[in-house]
Amino acid sequence: AQFVSLDALGMSQGYVFGAIGPVMLSSVISCVCFNEIRGRRNLLGFGLALALQVAGVVMLAVGSGAGVGGEAEVGSGMEE
Repeated sequence: AQFVSLDALGMSQGYVFGAIGPVMLSSVISCVCFNEIRGRRNLLGFGLALALQVAGVVMLAVGSGAGVGGEAEVGSGMEE
């Protein structure tokens, strides 16, 4: 899955989704299905941490500047 995401999205986006995505998914599964995190305060902390991870992934994806196919646009914008 890592190679597919790297090929489709490029290094900056593909690595982030391939590395952090499964961790986020397994954390949610362990919390929901296996009830590994208990207590209102702990669940609130987990939710906050998950929201920060999602925000970080989104910021990295948007800020990478990669276009379709993972290629970053090159140029200073000063061309005629």
